[in-house]
Amino acid sequence: MEFDKVKRSAWFLSKVLLLPAVAYCLLLGSLLLLATSVAIRTFDADAWKASRRNMEQLGIRFDMIQGLLESGGLVGLSENQTIEQLGEPDRRSPEPPARLEYSLGRDPRNQMGSQWLAVELGADGRVRGASIRLE
Repeated sequence: MEFDKVKRSAWFLSKVLLLPAVAYCLLLGSLLLLATSVAIRTFDADAWKASRRNMEQLGIRFDMIQGLLESGGLVGLSENQTIEQLGEPDRRSPEPPARLEYSLGRDPRNQMGSQWLAVELGADGRVRGASIRLE
């Protein structure tokens, strides 16, 4: 009799309490992982500008650029608005189409080249598009 009570208690603990606890931990871990990956993709103008002064921090720009490009957050901005958000460009293209270029540092997959964010301006001085270029 006593053994059956222990057996039922063990079953109750393992099936009714343990499984939901494990499921909760897995769910919580998944949410934390998702939140971390979303945070990495969020554009932060201050961090972007600060990374220009420190070449070792240029990798921060890699973490932010994809989200910025996917959102189309630059398209339609004037040249001045773009510079306000991204800071002064590292270089400008003198020939049409006008481009503002921002260093993203070395491509982590290809240490031979550097990546640049190329912001293309239309004839009206507004951003037509932006892309990543490898040099």
